[in-house]
Amino acid sequence: MTLVELPYRGLTIHQDPGQPVSSDAAFLVETVGQHIHEKFVRLLELGAGTGIVSIMLKLAHPHLDITALEIRKKAYDLARANLERSGVSLNLLHRDLRDFTDDSRYGLIVSNPPFIPLGKGRLGPDEQRNIARHELLCDMTDIAMCVRRNLAPDGIAFLLYPDDRIPELERQTKKVDLRIVKQISSPKGRKGTTIALVSPHPEVVLTRDMDYA
Repeated sequence: MTLVELPYRGLTIHQDPGQPVSSDAAFLVETVGQHIHEKFVRLLELGAGTGIVSIMLKLAHPHLDITALEIRKKAYDLARANLERSGVSLNLLHRDLRDFTDDSRYGLIVSNPPFIPLGKGRLGPDEQRNIARHELLCDMTDIAMCVRRNLAPDGIAFLLYPDDRIPELERQTKKVDLRIVKQISSPKGRKGTTIALVSPHPEVVLTRDMDYA
């Protein structure tokens, strides 16, 4: 088990060596933080892993009411321990996003999902790492459908994928009446990933204050 220091009050969390903390987590947290509007309170994370993204978001934005889903029992247990270790309170659920629906929709959804399609890339010896990286338990279609079921009509989902999968994400979101309204590329010096901001609201206008047309 690896001990990771968070950029908040010297807090630390445990991380599975098979799923090390990457710059993607910081990129996702930073991007969401730049687009949070006071109208958004409820946030859903799809695939919480060991909880680092939801924990950092809650520490940075205490007003958020966060629900985080994780299907892997080992990761869920570690995320639960990390919540206790950090003193953060949020709603962590051991659930499968493929059948998750909350009638009270979320203004924000965030996800750094598995990014290697089935049939591509080699599976390694670490099962947890394989599930986190390869689309073994959910794929892009599952992510798009879960977002559609749970995102508020004027909400925004932040989905992080490799650059070369963004065209596919655009096709998948259109199938469920969602649109990519903005793309944010990873900063220089980081690997080629993009956060797609997705919404069911076709005329959403993204500004620093998240004003809407």
